[in-house]
Amino acid sequence: MIKIVSRLLLCTVAVLGYVVNVQAQSIQCPNCLRSGIELVSNGNFSQGNTGFSSSYSFFNQTPPPDMGEGLYAVVPNPNDIHNGFASCLDHTTGTGNQMVINGATQTNVTLWCQTINVTPNTDYLFSTWVQSVSTGNPAVLQFSINGGNLGTTFSPPLATCQWAEFFTTWNSGANTTASICIVNQNTSFGGNDFSLDDISFMACNPIVPLSASMLYADASCFGSADGSATPNTGQAWNGVPPYSYVWFDGSSDAVKDSLAPGNYFLVVTDSVGCIDTVDFTITSAPEFTINLGADTLSCFGVPVIIKNLALNQPGSVVYQWNNGTTDYLTTADTSGTYILCGTIGQCTKCDSINVIISPDFTVDIGPPDTTFCLGGNGVVLNAGNPGANYLWSTGDTTYTINADSSGLYWVQVYFDSLCVKYDSIQVSQSICTSVVFIPNVFTPNGDGKNDNFIPLVSGIATDGHLLIYNRWGLQVFKADLVNFSWDGKIGGADATDSVYYWIFNYKDNNGNEKQLSGTVTLLRD
Repeated sequence: MIKIVSRLLLCTVAVLGYVVNVQAQSIQCPNCLRSGIELVSNGNFSQGNTGFSSSYSFFNQTPPPDMGEGLYAVVPNPNDIHNGFASCLDHTTGTGNQMVINGATQTNVTLWCQTINVTPNTDYLFSTWVQSVSTGNPAVLQFSINGGNLGTTFSPPLATCQWAEFFTTWNSGANTTASICIVNQNTSFGGNDFSLDDISFMACNPIVPLSASMLYADASCFGSADGSATPNTGQAWNGVPPYSYVWFDGSSDAVKDSLAPGNYFLVVTDSVGCIDTVDFTITSAPEFTINLGADTLSCFGVPVIIKNLALNQPGSVVYQWNNGTTDYLTTADTSGTYILCGTIGQCTKCDSINVIISPDFTVDIGPPDTTFCLGGNGVVLNAGNPGANYLWSTGDTTYTINADSSGLYWVQVYFDSLCVKYDSIQVSQSICTSVVFIPNVFTPNGDGKNDNFIPLVSGIATDGHLLIYNRWGLQVFKADLVNFSWDGKIGGADATDSVYYWIFNYKDNNGNEKQLSGTVTLLRD
């Protein structure tokens, strides 16, 4: 908290660009406070025209004509002794007496004097209240003690019936008596009508200067107007309570709130007119921003780094994520809402972002190429990943399709619209039915025509082999799919013309084992 105290004894305060009237009442801060007993006799004129001397003539005619210049009266209401005087009440109670004076037209005419016994080397406080009872040319009063003037001349307000106090201090020095006198220096014929009341002279103790202080709370955030200030009355101010307040804006609130960052002041006045000004500054946290950007999606289970995107942030920002991280960035490895809050002092700002971590997955609809049998029902292609979204090259959107024609098939699979995987396969048709034609005669005579016994086959997948026997059941030839031809020789020599028996074993394209048998005639001529 910063407090700058300045001492003010003026009626107008001009601080920090504001101009505020802080002393509507005409009282000033005395140098000391009254103590002991009242020394002026009949200072409130409750006893009438007694206890003082005057060079003015006392006016007490009944019924009175209008009281003239150089005369005074002790009455409750000035209008009672002059029709042109205002009906003003006394200062003491509002129902008591006051000394009403019609100013003399000669100079240095003493209107009130009283001699009082004093203690040497003692401070005394002299004061009196004055008001105008007619308009125009207010009195110009000079106060003196033992012939020495007390300060400069003093005039009451020009408006009628407004009491104003004159007060000053006086040190007795070596004196044992004080002859107090009041002279009106205004000799004007018109106006110059006034009254006195509550003339006082008392010993006084020195006043310690009023020293006010402030309790205040800074604005929470940059640009916010939630600061507040309160007079710190719990601390000794050395003044005389009660206190009145005038804030920078002219208000008199006990508490000032809704304050934006800036410089302000409070003027404090105590009950005896002492004034102190407390300057204070409302600050706030520096400007900062928390911005996580738009919601984001990460494909195939890849974590994503999210961070405060605002640049050039103060180093005093304290970060806190809802996942426990305390840096300006964090790693999001699961889907959810991530919240980042930044704090400086009392100011906290937050932002949130929704993160979707789309899971990884695999798409495999088969080997690069596949074949189905001509005339069959095709092949089922399965993209897997139940619950995903699908788009096939055929326009289908199911997770399986039936490929029943040759061509390139592809599928796009996605769980989130931006996370797409792709696979393709080439599908072909083939003859799947096993067809076997085995001739029943051949002529291995070397003429290049029908010289070999060659079964004609199609659609055989695997494990095909041929066995040939003579008519006595002896095996004379064996071959497989690689060397599937008999040249009519047995052990390198020509076989005799005869009828031979053959057996053909194989597996068709569906893996079924098959066996065929029959005879073939060998003729050389």
